Amino acid sequence: MSEEKKKIKTNWKWKANRWWVGLIIFCFISTIGAGVIARIYGQESGFIIMTMMIFAIWAACTDRGWSIPIRIVWVIGIWIIHTLLSLPIAFMLLPLAYSIGSHLVDRGISLFAALPLVVWAMSRSKYFVEPFVRKDEK
Repeated sequence: MSEEKKKIKTNWKWKANRWWVGLIIFCFISTIGAGVIARIYGQESGFIIMTMMIFAIWAACTDRGWSIPIRIVWVIGIWIIHTLLSLPIAFMLLPLAYSIGSHLVDRGISLFAALPLVVWAMSRSKYFVEPFVRKDEK
């Protein structure tokens, strides 16, 4: 097998100060924006989903290696996976609806379903990860 046909697998590591700042910014924008939308329109979960999709599209634009069609399917898949993740999270948070109110549970369901997907999107973006190089290889 020739060397050009060998595919070298690159290991990636998180960029130290970017991933957690990005996650905090996402949570801040989602919760504050959802609170404002809830006071105006009464339905805040759509704002969190829209913020997650904007974040996923931005992460797909800075993706580290997938082709454009795969990136498009990936962004659509994130929206579908969010819907599927919302179901078990809804059953976990349902008992809280009686004590803290259904509007906060709705926001919590959307946010908790979006967080793992945002972290996954960040792991695909060159903005949040960099190639891992061991010190003895430099």
